Amino acid sequence: MKNFFFSITCLVIIAVILISCGQQSKTADSRAKNDPKAVKTDAKADTKTKPAGPLLTAYLGLKNALIADDATAVSEAGNQLLKALGKIDHSAIPGGKLNDYKDIVDDIKENATHIATNADQIAHQREHFESLSNDVNDMINLLGAPQKLYVDRCPMYNEGKGAIWISETKAIKNPYYGKQMLTCGAVKQEY
Repeated sequence: MKNFFFSITCLVIIAVILISCGQQSKTADSRAKNDPKAVKTDAKADTKTKPAGPLLTAYLGLKNALIADDATAVSEAGNQLLKALGKIDHSAIPGGKLNDYKDIVDDIKENATHIATNADQIAHQREHFESLSNDVNDMINLLGAPQKLYVDRCPMYNEGKGAIWISETKAIKNPYYGKQMLTCGAVKQEY
């Protein structure tokens, strides 16, 4: 008999909790719809992440082509990166960040152009990828990222000075050495 009453009591408590949680969720949703400040906050979050989306997609494709040691695919990815820069909605960039954004974009264009025009020189492409990775990291710091990303670092590249790259996966796949030393490096930061 005690077990019967205990079971019923537990079911009633669980039902009350579920109903209560559902009502709080509906209340929060209706407040968000009716509160202009809540809508503005969501819009600000969107502008923080959306502008860098096409750039990051192209950058990650370039990184993956370097991992595969495919200089021709790297060159094509460099061209895609240049096209992606043209797809960024400049009006979504907050005015106070526009000058920094333009400086970063100029550097990205220079490095992407070198990568795109040197299809037969993967070592040269990797040199510019190092600078490009720093620029993309600066862009993420400025505008945010539309997805989870990792800043990885290879300690051996550039005569032991090391270099970073941005990755969409936590697993290390080194674009500076490709198949030669695929897992050399470590995750240094997470976005």
